[in-house]
Amino acid sequence: MKIKRFNENLRGDGKYAINFKMTEDVDHDYIKQCFIDFIDAGASSTIDGNTFQMTIKLPVNLSESKGTTSVREFEYIDDDNMMRKYIEGYNINNEFYKELGRCFDRLIDEYPDLRMKINPGDASVYIIITRG
Repeated sequence: MKIKRFNENLRGDGKYAINFKMTEDVDHDYIKQCFIDFIDAGASSTIDGNTFQMTIKLPVNLSESKGTTSVREFEYIDDDNMMRKYIEGYNINNEFYKELGRCFDRLIDEYPDLRMKINPGDASVYIIITRG
């Protein structure tokens, strides 16, 4: 048996959903402050009502880091091969995603009822944060 929190309702599927008030405005400056390092680095962001949208360029474009070596070509097994470059690119982007996660942690501390949709790609990440 689950203990019901004061701000939760049991949905029809037996899971809990957190209630939120649509009338309470979201502090847009606080949201921007949570992502300020990305915005200062050139991420494009817009706010429309209670919806925040942002596109952030990844540090390493993974489609470019694959290099020009085709699958049929051989290359030397040294420190400068395609596989090592690809792994390095993933590691750099992984640190980027960890920092993005810390931004979401700061945001959820203030607004636990927000919802997000994230679309990660090879070159950038598109994020929508809303109350709906």
